[in-house]
Amino acid sequence: MSLFAMLVIFVSIVAGIWSYKAGKIVIAHLFWAVTIVILTFLFCYWHMELRFMIPLRKVAISLHKQRKKEDHVRIPFLGKQPVLVELRNNVNDLLNQYDESMAQLKQLSADTSHELRTPLSVIKGKIEIALMTPREPLYYQQKFEEIRMHVDNMQQIVEAILELSRFSKFAGPEWMEPIDLLMAADEACENMAPLIKKSRHQILKQKLSFAPVFGSLDLLTRVVSNLLDNASKYTPEGGTIGVETWSDIKKQKAYLRVWDTGQGMDEYAIQKCRDLFWRADTARTGGGYGLGLSLVQRIAELHRAQMDIQSTIGKGSSFTLAFKLDSNALSDYDTY
Repeated sequence: MSLFAMLVIFVSIVAGIWSYKAGKIVIAHLFWAVTIVILTFLFCYWHMELRFMIPLRKVAISLHKQRKKEDHVRIPFLGKQPVLVELRNNVNDLLNQYDESMAQLKQLSADTSHELRTPLSVIKGKIEIALMTPREPLYYQQKFEEIRMHVDNMQQIVEAILELSRFSKFAGPEWMEPIDLLMAADEACENMAPLIKKSRHQILKQKLSFAPVFGSLDLLTRVVSNLLDNASKYTPEGGTIGVETWSDIKKQKAYLRVWDTGQGMDEYAIQKCRDLFWRADTARTGGGYGLGLSLVQRIAELHRAQMDIQSTIGKGSSFTLAFKLDSNALSDYDTY
C-alpha cells in the first residue's frame, strides 16, 4: 500500500509540474490537491499505526506467549495515552474476574466431589452388605430407609449448589427494589418460630425497627432464615436467639443482626465458617452440610453488604450485616 501511494504521489507531482508549465493551472492544482490528500492520509495512517496498531500487535504477541506458558493472561503496558491506559485496565479487570471465577469453580468442583463421595460410599456399602446373603424383609426396609436419608442429604447439597449458581443472574442493579430489612426479618421469624420455639424449645426475641435498603425481599428473607437456623443449631434448649434491625442516618447504613447464647466459636471458626461446606467439628454429626452461611455471604455480596461476626466460646455468637441505607425511603416514613 505504501509503495502504491508513493507511486501515485510521484505521478501527481510530475503531472502537476508538466501541467503548470503547459499553462494548465487548474489541472496542475488538481494534481497537487491529490498529492496533499494522499500525504494527509499517509500521515494519519502512520499516526494511527504508531499510537494503536503497534501496541495492539504487542498485546497479541504477549497474549500468545502467555497462553503457551499457561500463565495468568494479562495485557502488558501499551503506552501513556489515556485511551490505551483505560483499555488495558478494563481488560485486565475482566481477566482478573475470569481467573477468580475459574478458581472458585475449581474449588467448588473439588469441594462438591469430596462431600458427595462420602454418602455415595455409604450407599454403595449398604447395598453390597444387603446383597451378600438373603435377609428378612424388615432388614431391607431399614437399609432402604438409611439409603433414602443419604440420598436426601445429597439432594440438599445439589439444590444448594444450584441456588448458588442461580445468583449469577443478580449481577446487575436492575433486580434491586426498595424494601425494608424489618419486613425480611419479620417474615423469616414467622417462618422459623415453630421450629425454634416448639421443636428446639428456644426463646426467640425480636427488636425490629425501620431499616430501608435496595435489594430482594426473597433473598434477604433467606438470609435471616439461614442465620436463625444456624443460631438454633448451635444453641441448647432454653437458650435465646435474637433478631434486630435498625438504621443509622449518620453512617447512612441499615443493619441486620442475629445473635444467640449458644456454644460460640473460636477465631479459626470465625474465619472459616463462611467457606462452602465448612462445618465445626461439633456439627459434623448433625444434619448440616456447611451451606447456610455460604449462601448468606453470597447474598450479602450481591447487596454490597458487609458481614461482621463476633463470637465468644461458651457465650454465643452475633452476625451483623451492614447495608447501604435507602435514606429517601426513611424520610418517607417520617411523613406518615
